[in-house]
This record gives sequence, C-alpha cells and structure tokens, in this order.
Amino acid sequence: MNLIQGALLGLVQGLTEFLPVSSSGHLVILQKLTGFDNETSSFIFFDTLLHLGTLFAILLIFRYDIKKIVSSLINWNKVDEENRVYRRISGYLAIGSIPIAVLGYSLSGIFEELFRSILVVGLMLIVTGAILLVADRFSAGDRPHNNYSKIRLSDSIWVGVAQAMALIPGISRSGITITAGLVRGMDRKTAASFSFLFSIPAIIGASIYSFLRIGSNANIDIALLLVGIFVAFISGIIAIKVLLYIMEKKRLRLFSVYCFALGTLTLTLNFI
Repeated sequence: MNLIQGALLGLVQGLTEFLPVSSSGHLVILQKLTGFDNETSSFIFFDTLLHLGTLFAILLIFRYDIKKIVSSLINWNKVDEENRVYRRISGYLAIGSIPIAVLGYSLSGIFEELFRSILVVGLMLIVTGAILLVADRFSAGDRPHNNYSKIRLSDSIWVGVAQAMALIPGISRSGITITAGLVRGMDRKTAASFSFLFSIPAIIGASIYSFLRIGSNANIDIALLLVGIFVAFISGIIAIKVLLYIMEKKRLRLFSVYCFALGTLTLTLNFI
C-alpha cells in the first residue's frame, strides 16, 4: 500500500465513520482494491488505528461535553444539577459500552472472518438502509429533550446493544445507534451527540485491544499510518458537521438510498 492508498482509506474512514453508511463495509470493499485481501489481520489493525483520526475529530467537536464529563468525575462531590447530569452520563457510557466490549473480545475471530466476506457486507448494507428508513420516521419522540438530563440507564443499554451490532461489517455504527436513540424518544440532536460520545470508549478500547493482539505482527509503515489518521481526522470533522445538518433537516433517507444501492451493487458483483 502506498501513501495515496493510505490517504484514500483515511478519507473513507473519516467520512463513513460518522455518515450512516458503514465505515467497516466500505473498508472491506476497499480491502480488495488495496492488496490487503490476503492480510486481513493487518488490514483490521490498520483500520482500527485509522479510528484514532475520527476519535480526535470527536474530541475536538464535542470538547465542551467531554470537558463537562471529565470535570464531573474530578469534582465528584459537587452537587449542582449540571455536574450530576454529566457524572450520570459518564456512568451510562461506561455501562452501555459493556456489550461491544464483551462481544468484540469473545467473538473477535468470528468478526475477523466476516471482514473477508463481501456477501455479508452487501447484505448488511441493505439492513443499514432499512434501519435508516426507520430512523427517518422518528421525529423528537414522545420524550423530547435537547440535552442529556432525561437520558436513562435503559436508554444507554439500548444504544450500547445497538452499537455492538455494528461490529458486523456493513452495519453502520452511527446509523444504528442514532436510530436506537430516536426509538427511545430522544430528539435528533441528542441522539446524534449521544451516539458520538458512545464511540469514544469503543474506539479507545478497540485500538488498545487491536494493538495488543495484532500490533507487533502487523506490517504497516508508520508514515502511511500517520497520513491515514490525519486524513481521517479532517474528513471526520466534515462528516460530523454534515450529519448534524442532515439530522436537523430530517434527510436520513438519502443515506438509506445510498446503502440500498451500494448493497445491491456489492451483492451483484459478489455473485458475478
């Protein structure tokens, strides 16, 4: 893989991590075009570390919420309402991240095998398209809120289980978690923000696990990786802003059409 290919993978990762079209699905497709189709472990490792670029994008755009969460943990005994809300959210994020941690660790071999299957990606992209149609039918729900004060533990578990399902390549993490939030009655802005915050522990955990498991055996050029991470960071910022705008305009069906089309094309090529 050369620098241009690494930058391309970073671009795809940054855009598709937040736009609800499945970054894993796109990267599996590109896997066949970059010569990594026989080196799945190294490809997954490279893909996982590209998530660091999108992590930096989240930390930048949601720095206010992250600062409040960290402050609530440091000032544990502070009793004002905002501090209690963010401290509670930090606990919800931790508990809601358990499903993806358990499944990702216990079934890592199975998910790695799924990364070899274009057939699975094509089918799951169509599933993602259907999920987005569901999301587009929900407005603010019957429990609307534009902050985190009304989020309950059951909401975080629901979103956390949905996030675990996105371990299957072709299922969009942002798409399925935002839909889960909307189904639970969150307004669109809160569902999207909560989805992005949920990705932070998932990305950090996956990066550490992947490095410990594969890192020493992966044959990846550092310069190539840094280029990919930087491109993923810049494109991730753009993707977050685009998705928040589209969420506000209630146009998720546009991504649904895209997922249906790409999924159908992928299945057709696979059978041909």
